[in-house]
Amino acid sequence: MTITVTGFTPDSIVSFSMEGLWGVAIDDTLTTDDNGSGTGPVLLPTNAVSGKHALIAWGTAGEMPDTTVTVVSQYHLLIVNQNYGIQNPPKWVMKAGVKLGSTYLQHDTRPGYKFAGWFTAKSGGTKVTASTKMWSTNKTIYAHWTAKKYKVSFSANGGKTAKPKSKTVTMAKKYGTLAKTSRTNFTFKGWFTLKSGGVKVTSTTKFTKAASQTLYAHWLGKSVKVTFSGNGGTPSLASKTVHYRSAYGALPTADQPGFVFLGWFTAKTGGTQITETSIVTTLKAQTLYAHWEPGPA
Repeated sequence: MTITVTGFTPDSIVSFSMEGLWGVAIDDTLTTDDNGSGTGPVLLPTNAVSGKHALIAWGTAGEMPDTTVTVVSQYHLLIVNQNYGIQNPPKWVMKAGVKLGSTYLQHDTRPGYKFAGWFTAKSGGTKVTASTKMWSTNKTIYAHWTAKKYKVSFSANGGKTAKPKSKTVTMAKKYGTLAKTSRTNFTFKGWFTLKSGGVKVTSTTKFTKAASQTLYAHWLGKSVKVTFSGNGGTPSLASKTVHYRSAYGALPTADQPGFVFLGWFTAKTGGTQITETSIVTTLKAQTLYAHWEPGPA
C-alpha cells in the first residue's frame, strides 16, 4: 500500500488494519478510541502540538488496497509566533475554513510592551482575530507589540535642581536629551542608575527597565594638590592630586633612619592624622607631614 498525503504532512504516517478496517494515521499511537464508531472517510485530528492520535482517513474494505491511496488533508498547521526573544512557537493542527477562535491565540506577557494583536507578518501584514478562518495552507501568525512609555526622574544628588526634573521615555528607545544640573566646586560626571555606583546613562543609551526610574547625578570634586613633607625623613612620593569630598586614596611611605614612621598629619606637630579613607575637606593646596617616634638605630 502506498500512501500519499496532500496538505498537512505529519511527522509520522502509518497504515493500519483493525477489525476489518483499514486506515491511515499520522502516528503509530492509535487505540480503538481513536477509530471511534463511524464508517467511511474520517478527518479527526487532535489539536495538540505533537499531533498525536490524529486519524486522517480510513475505509471499510476488508483488506488494505494494493493501489496508491492519496489522502487529501483538509488540515494545516497554524504556527503561533510571539515575535520576540528566542522562540519555539507552538504548532496547532487546524481545519481549513474554520474560525481560529481564541484558544490558540494566547499571547505572552512581554515586559515593557503592550500586546497589539496577531498579524500575518512579523512587521505589517493583515490583522488576525478569533473570527479569522484557517488558511488552506500552513500559516505562521505573529504577535505585534507596542512599546510602553515610562517616567524617568532626575536627582541632582547634592547639586542644583535638575532641569527638567523628569521626562518620558519609551521602552527600547534611546533616552534622548537628559537633564542639566550643576554644583559649586564639582565637575558633573554624568547620570547614573544608582546614587553611588550603578551604570552610566547617556542620551544614546536605550531604556530597558520596564518601570519608572530615577537617575542620579554623580560628581567629582575640585582638584587639590597635596604635598608630602618628610619632616626630617624622606617621603616616597613628593605630591599627588586628590579631589574635594573624595577619599585621599593611597598615600606614600616615608623613611628616616632610627625612627618609626607613624603616618601623615595635617600639622608638623599635632594636627589630624590622614589615612587612605580620609575625605578631602579643603579646597586649597595642602601639605601633609610625616610624624615619627624613636626606633631602632
